Amino acid sequence: ECVQLFENIFTSVSAPIADNLVDTLLMPKLSKAVQQWNPTTDVVPIHTWIHPWLPLLKSKLSSMFPEIRRKFGTALARWQPSDTSALAVLEPWITVFDRTSMENFLVRNIVPKLVAALRELQIDPKNQYLAPIGWVLAWKDILPRFHLVSLFEGEFFPRWLQTLHTWLLHNPDLQEITTWYMGWKSQFPADLQEDERLLAQFNRALE
Repeated sequence: ECVQLFENIFTSVSAPIADNLVDTLLMPKLSKAVQQWNPTTDVVPIHTWIHPWLPLLKSKLSSMFPEIRRKFGTALARWQPSDTSALAVLEPWITVFDRTSMENFLVRNIVPKLVAALRELQIDPKNQYLAPIGWVLAWKDILPRFHLVSLFEGEFFPRWLQTLHTWLLHNPDLQEITTWYMGWKSQFPADLQEDERLLAQFNRALE
Protein backbone atom coordinates (compact mmCIF):
# COMPACT_ATOMS: atom_id res chain seq x y z
CA GLU A 1 0.00 0.00 0.00
CA CYS A 2 2.87 2.36 0.75
CA VAL A 3 4.38 1.90 -2.69
CA GLN A 4 1.02 2.60 -4.28
CA LEU A 5 0.54 5.66 -2.10
CA PHE A 6 3.83 7.19 -3.23
CA GLU A 7 3.16 6.31 -6.85
CA ASN A 8 -0.06 8.29 -6.61
CA ILE A 9 1.65 11.20 -4.85
CA PHE A 10 4.37 11.37 -7.48
CA THR A 11 1.80 11.82 -10.23
CA SER A 12 0.55 14.96 -8.48
CA VAL A 13 3.77 16.74 -7.49
CA SER A 14 6.77 18.12 -9.33
CA ALA A 15 9.99 16.12 -9.74
CA PRO A 16 11.93 18.19 -7.16
CA ILE A 17 9.24 17.61 -4.54
CA ALA A 18 9.13 13.90 -5.39
CA ASP A 19 12.92 13.65 -5.02
CA ASN A 20 12.76 15.47 -1.69
CA LEU A 21 10.12 13.03 -0.41
CA VAL A 22 12.30 10.10 -1.46
CA ASP A 23 15.43 11.54 0.14
CA THR A 24 13.83 12.65 3.41
CA LEU A 25 11.13 10.04 4.00
CA LEU A 26 11.74 6.83 2.06
CA MET A 27 15.48 6.36 1.79
CA PRO A 28 16.29 6.90 5.49
CA LYS A 29 13.64 4.38 6.55
CA LEU A 30 14.71 1.79 4.01
CA SER A 31 18.37 2.33 4.82
CA LYS A 32 17.71 1.89 8.53
CA ALA A 33 15.74 -1.29 7.84
CA VAL A 34 18.64 -2.70 5.80
CA GLN A 35 21.07 -1.87 8.62
CA GLN A 36 18.84 -3.68 11.12
CA TRP A 37 18.17 -6.65 8.84
CA ASN A 38 19.85 -9.91 9.84
CA PRO A 39 19.75 -12.61 7.12
CA THR A 40 20.49 -15.37 9.62
CA THR A 41 17.52 -14.64 11.91
CA ASP A 42 14.91 -12.63 9.96
CA VAL A 43 12.20 -14.92 8.64
CA VAL A 44 10.98 -12.45 6.00
CA PRO A 45 13.33 -12.45 2.96
CA ILE A 46 14.72 -9.00 2.25
CA HIS A 47 13.74 -9.05 -1.42
CA THR A 48 10.05 -9.15 -0.46
CA TRP A 49 10.24 -5.65 1.02
CA ILE A 50 13.04 -4.10 -1.08
CA HIS A 51 12.08 -5.21 -4.58
CA PRO A 52 8.60 -3.61 -4.60
CA TRP A 53 10.36 -0.22 -4.40
CA LEU A 54 12.59 -0.86 -7.42
CA PRO A 55 10.22 0.52 -10.10
CA LEU A 56 9.67 3.69 -8.09
CA LEU A 57 13.14 4.39 -6.68
CA LYS A 58 15.22 2.77 -9.43
CA SER A 59 18.95 3.48 -9.08
CA LYS A 60 18.60 5.18 -5.68
CA LEU A 61 18.27 1.76 -4.05
CA SER A 62 21.60 0.63 -5.46
CA SER A 63 23.38 2.52 -2.68
CA MET A 64 22.07 -0.16 -0.29
CA PHE A 65 23.19 -3.14 -2.38
CA PRO A 66 26.82 -3.29 -1.12
CA GLU A 67 25.55 -3.58 2.47
CA ILE A 68 23.05 -6.26 1.45
CA ARG A 69 25.79 -8.24 -0.30
CA ARG A 70 28.09 -7.81 2.70
CA LYS A 71 25.45 -9.24 5.03
CA PHE A 72 24.71 -12.08 2.62
CA GLY A 73 28.43 -12.86 2.55
CA THR A 74 28.68 -12.90 6.35
CA ALA A 75 25.66 -15.19 6.57
CA LEU A 76 27.26 -17.60 4.08
CA ALA A 77 30.44 -18.05 6.13
CA ARG A 78 29.21 -21.34 7.59
CA TRP A 79 27.00 -22.33 4.67
CA GLN A 80 27.41 -25.74 3.07
CA PRO A 81 26.34 -26.59 -0.51
CA SER A 82 23.97 -29.31 0.69
CA ASP A 83 21.78 -26.50 2.08
CA THR A 84 19.58 -25.18 -0.74
CA SER A 85 18.44 -22.12 1.20
CA ALA A 86 21.30 -19.96 -0.12
CA LEU A 87 20.17 -20.56 -3.69
CA ALA A 88 16.60 -19.54 -2.84
CA VAL A 89 17.80 -16.39 -1.08
CA LEU A 90 20.15 -15.22 -3.85
CA GLU A 91 18.05 -16.13 -6.89
CA PRO A 92 15.76 -13.05 -6.66
CA TRP A 93 18.84 -10.78 -6.83
CA ILE A 94 20.30 -12.11 -10.08
CA THR A 95 18.73 -9.39 -12.21
CA VAL A 96 18.86 -6.72 -9.49
CA PHE A 97 22.57 -6.65 -8.68
CA ASP A 98 24.70 -5.60 -11.62
CA ARG A 99 26.39 -8.47 -13.42
CA THR A 100 29.93 -7.74 -12.23
CA SER A 101 28.94 -7.34 -8.58
CA MET A 102 26.90 -10.54 -8.64
CA GLU A 103 29.71 -12.50 -10.28
CA ASN A 104 32.29 -11.20 -7.80
CA PHE A 105 29.99 -12.07 -4.91
CA LEU A 106 29.50 -15.63 -6.16
CA VAL A 107 33.21 -16.15 -6.80
CA ARG A 108 34.05 -14.94 -3.31
CA ASN A 109 31.28 -16.62 -1.30
CA ILE A 110 29.87 -19.57 -3.28
CA VAL A 111 32.58 -20.96 -5.55
CA PRO A 112 35.03 -21.89 -2.74
CA LYS A 113 32.31 -23.95 -1.05
CA LEU A 114 31.48 -25.71 -4.32
CA VAL A 115 35.18 -26.43 -4.85
CA ALA A 116 35.35 -28.04 -1.40
CA ALA A 117 32.24 -30.14 -2.13
CA LEU A 118 33.77 -31.53 -5.34
CA ARG A 119 37.13 -32.17 -3.67
CA GLU A 120 35.44 -34.23 -0.99
CA LEU A 121 33.54 -36.30 -3.57
CA GLN A 122 34.89 -39.84 -3.60
CA ILE A 123 34.79 -41.39 -7.07
CA ASP A 124 34.18 -45.06 -6.39
CA PRO A 125 32.52 -47.27 -9.04
CA LYS A 126 31.55 -49.79 -6.35
CA ASN A 127 29.79 -47.35 -4.05
CA GLN A 128 29.13 -43.98 -5.66
CA TYR A 129 27.59 -41.07 -3.76
CA LEU A 130 26.33 -38.55 -6.32
CA ALA A 131 24.71 -35.84 -4.19
CA PRO A 132 27.64 -33.34 -4.39
CA ILE A 133 27.32 -33.23 -8.18
CA GLY A 134 23.70 -32.14 -7.77
CA TRP A 135 24.67 -29.52 -5.18
CA VAL A 136 27.05 -27.92 -7.66
CA LEU A 137 24.80 -28.21 -10.70
CA ALA A 138 21.99 -26.53 -8.77
CA TRP A 139 23.91 -23.26 -9.33
CA LYS A 140 24.11 -23.60 -13.11
CA ASP A 141 21.52 -20.88 -13.78
CA ILE A 142 23.16 -18.40 -11.39
CA LEU A 143 26.88 -19.09 -11.61
CA PRO A 144 28.42 -17.89 -14.90
CA ARG A 145 29.08 -20.81 -17.24
CA PHE A 146 32.83 -20.18 -17.30
CA HIS A 147 33.13 -20.65 -13.53
CA LEU A 148 30.83 -23.68 -13.43
CA VAL A 149 32.73 -25.49 -16.17
CA SER A 150 36.06 -24.56 -14.58
CA LEU A 151 34.91 -26.17 -11.34
CA PHE A 152 34.38 -29.51 -13.05
CA GLU A 153 37.51 -29.21 -15.19
CA GLY A 154 39.71 -28.56 -12.19
CA GLU A 155 38.12 -30.51 -9.35
CA PHE A 156 36.21 -33.41 -10.87
CA PHE A 157 37.40 -34.63 -14.25
CA PRO A 158 41.10 -35.23 -13.43
CA ARG A 159 40.16 -37.66 -10.64
CA TRP A 160 37.31 -39.14 -12.66
CA LEU A 161 39.65 -39.86 -15.59
CA GLN A 162 42.25 -41.32 -13.24
CA THR A 163 39.64 -43.67 -11.77
CA LEU A 164 38.69 -44.78 -15.27
CA HIS A 165 42.33 -45.28 -16.23
CA THR A 166 43.01 -47.42 -13.15
CA TRP A 167 39.88 -49.47 -13.79
CA LEU A 168 40.87 -50.15 -17.40
CA LEU A 169 44.22 -51.57 -16.28
CA HIS A 170 42.56 -54.46 -14.44
CA ASN A 171 40.73 -56.36 -17.21
CA PRO A 172 37.31 -54.87 -16.44
CA ASP A 173 33.89 -55.78 -17.74
CA LEU A 174 33.57 -53.24 -20.56
CA GLN A 175 29.79 -53.22 -20.30
CA GLU A 176 30.11 -52.10 -16.69
CA ILE A 177 32.43 -49.30 -17.79
CA THR A 178 30.01 -48.26 -20.52
CA THR A 179 27.18 -48.10 -17.99
CA TRP A 180 29.42 -46.14 -15.59
CA TYR A 181 30.42 -43.65 -18.28
CA MET A 182 26.84 -43.10 -19.48
CA GLY A 183 25.60 -42.81 -15.91
CA TRP A 184 28.08 -40.06 -15.09
CA LYS A 185 27.40 -38.20 -18.31
CA SER A 186 23.67 -38.29 -17.63
CA GLN A 187 24.27 -36.37 -14.39
CA PHE A 188 24.96 -33.26 -16.47
CA PRO A 189 22.08 -31.35 -18.11
CA ALA A 190 21.93 -31.52 -21.91
CA ASP A 191 23.25 -27.97 -22.39
CA LEU A 192 26.32 -28.77 -20.28
CA GLN A 193 26.89 -32.08 -22.05
CA GLU A 194 27.22 -30.06 -25.25
CA ASP A 195 29.59 -27.50 -23.74
CA GLU A 196 32.84 -27.62 -25.71
CA ARG A 197 35.07 -27.80 -22.64
CA LEU A 198 33.07 -30.53 -20.89
CA LEU A 199 32.63 -32.46 -24.12
CA ALA A 200 36.41 -32.53 -24.44
CA GLN A 201 36.64 -34.22 -21.04
CA PHE A 202 34.11 -36.89 -21.95
CA ASN A 203 35.94 -37.47 -25.24
CA ARG A 204 39.18 -37.98 -23.30
CA ALA A 205 37.41 -40.73 -21.38
CA LEU A 206 36.32 -42.39 -24.61
CA GLU A 207 39.86 -42.24 -25.99
